Amino acid sequence: NSPFLSASLLSNNSLDRLPAVFNHIQQRVFTLGKLDSTMKGGPTIDLQVSVKPHDILSTLAPGLELHLPLTLSARYDDRKKDSFLNLQASAPAIRYKKFLADQLMIKAGNIDSAIAFTISAASLLSGTDSLLHPTITGRLQNDLLTVSARVEDHLGKEYYAVSTSMQATKDSRIFRLTDDITIDHIKWKVPADN
Repeated sequence: NSPFLSASLLSNNSLDRLPAVFNHIQQRVFTLGKLDSTMKGGPTIDLQVSVKPHDILSTLAPGLELHLPLTLSARYDDRKKDSFLNLQASAPAIRYKKFLADQLMIKAGNIDSAIAFTISAASLLSGTDSLLHPTITGRLQNDLLTVSARVEDHLGKEYYAVSTSMQATKDSRIFRLTDDITIDHIKWKVPADN
């Protein structure tokens, strides 16, 4: 613990084994649970971090201002087939240079054989521009990444929205729009064969 940071890390492995554990976690996450080998002892990790507003942050990350603590919670349990990973980060009020995010939330985890994530905020501000309830959701499964993004107006109605996918093969990447696009409240039809 320090004046600007408090953190705890609980694991069923010793500190000297943590580099191998983190390497194992990385391999399992990016192979979506299809890792052939298991690690002895079925590693578990519980990480809790809180970064508090402090003057030293401007030295470590110029342009970054926290108005309230940023929190990070991560859990990993190798013994679970599904739901082995859960990550959540929140920043109730954070500014980076001219960008201000209110109620920023990042969530990620695995569900069955997919990694799913959500990034959302109550608002994003940059100068006089503002985005209300911006949300990005995504899912990675079997070399297919799908991502949807939307912004609402002040009444909570869809203002901008787009959904896309990227299929990765050995030799190519195929991008597609997967749903209609909304621009300034107007829906634009996307052909199914795009």
